[in-house]
Amino acid sequence: DRIGNADECPSRQRYSNLCSIITNTTGPFQNCHLHVDPAPYYYSCVYDLCLYTRANGMLCSAVEAYQTACAILEIQIPEWRSGLR
Repeated sequence: DRIGNADECPSRQRYSNLCSIITNTTGPFQNCHLHVDPAPYYYSCVYDLCLYTRANGMLCSAVEAYQTACAILEIQIPEWRSGLR
């Protein structure tokens, strides 16, 4: 039995909006999109927030996963944390 149920997420729209920083074509991660598909990171972000909410920095952790994937390819990402507030 899994913990929680992401399919029944009353805050899904809000979390989708927050996680869209990953997929925003004019956002801080735009230069990485051609090199690392942002879709799985976006869906994982929404899923994680639905299960665990924003507690304990879950949103930043989810977005940092995409930043790390970009950094491995030496793609510089501008500051993005202030956009999450």
